[in-house]
Amino acid sequence: MKSINIVQEYTNFIEKNLKKIAKLVLDRHYSEEQFLGLLTVYIKTRYYDALDRKSKSPYFNTKLYVKDELTKLRKQKQTSESVIKVYEEIINYELNNYTAKDLLNSTEKYRLELKVKNPNLDTEITNIYNKMSSKKKEIKKAFLSNDFSCRYEETNLHKVYNVSLDYWFQIPKLYSEYAIDKVYNTDTINEDKMYIEYYIVTSKLLTEITNFDFSNNYLIDFAYTLFKKDVKLNKLLNTIANDICKEKMSIKISYTDFKNYREKIVKLVNNGYNFALKIDDTYQKSEDNKFITSIFKYIIIDEKNQNIQDFKDFSNLIRIK
Repeated sequence: MKSINIVQEYTNFIEKNLKKIAKLVLDRHYSEEQFLGLLTVYIKTRYYDALDRKSKSPYFNTKLYVKDELTKLRKQKQTSESVIKVYEEIINYELNNYTAKDLLNSTEKYRLELKVKNPNLDTEITNIYNKMSSKKKEIKKAFLSNDFSCRYEETNLHKVYNVSLDYWFQIPKLYSEYAIDKVYNTDTINEDKMYIEYYIVTSKLLTEITNFDFSNNYLIDFAYTLFKKDVKLNKLLNTIANDICKEKMSIKISYTDFKNYREKIVKLVNNGYNFALKIDDTYQKSEDNKFITSIFKYIIIDEKNQNIQDFKDFSNLIRIK
């Protein structure tokens, strides 16, 4: 099964096409080094929320960082104000979902000042705009399915949702519910279901991000048998191997699985992946508690579990009723 990182593919596509636009609009005045520096900061703030917030609003936060980068370019005095204004208009074009016509109009004055002449510019920019609009929709909808969907259940923590995968395809009635459930949850099928769930959740997350919403967090399922299959595990994790997915999606792991695969889980935590630990019947209070609360983003526990007191001071405790 091919592994696709939806968010990374989306941002790579945007970066590639904004560079194309800048080269077309500026022609010989274009500087890869200058524009790439600005573009990198833009992508980090706009799509990954990866830099310290200067504003509570993701939109204005992005604008502030872009403004700072433009100021740095001006201070360097290595290019003209007209070029810098074009860079700014190209970023605004993507940030505000402006049309190709908007971009051409907003840069016309600066192109005249720079004596950039390209009789085909209108057509070329319009073609790129149409391709970008189409591709953005395609990427976000690529993994939506009529056969599968995810349920997002609220938890006691604000904006933290427990994810479950549902299927809607028809199965012949001659099979009992027990037989269907048994087949649906065999090791191999359960592992493959993770791909479907991760793709659906990352598609949802990407849609939220494009709407400037970074508020939601998701608890996603995991098949512990993947710890025995490194290649398949790496392919699955590649689907969320970017900063924003790692931050917003936490992998649910039982305490039993933590005991059995502790070293692998700790290594993944050190690589930026977040986990939610489900306290099960095998849990026993130990000196590990401080370590546990230091590496897991969330602790999940049944309200009737007598061990709940061991985690009462943990701020990210999810209580199951």
